[in-house]
Amino acid sequence: MNRIIVILLFVSVFGCSDFDDEWKREPYESVHFEKLVVVGLSHELQNRIFYEQEAVSELNKSGFYAIEGIEIFPQEIMS
Repeated sequence: MNRIIVILLFVSVFGCSDFDDEWKREPYESVHFEKLVVVGLSHELQNRIFYEQEAVSELNKSGFYAIEGIEIFPQEIMS
């Protein structure tokens, strides 16, 4: 009896499926960001400034326009 149930379950699950179909996702159009802001989070101001300067430098070398977050978000409002 258990074998019949297993066989019926197997046939019902796999019998109606069409494995020849393949899933295709919609075409994706990427978004090109014009400007980036790098914001470092640290209690130590010098660590934040160092991180932001290094990250901005690398992004600019890669062709992105980036600025340091310290210009927009001063340390006083981040504390």
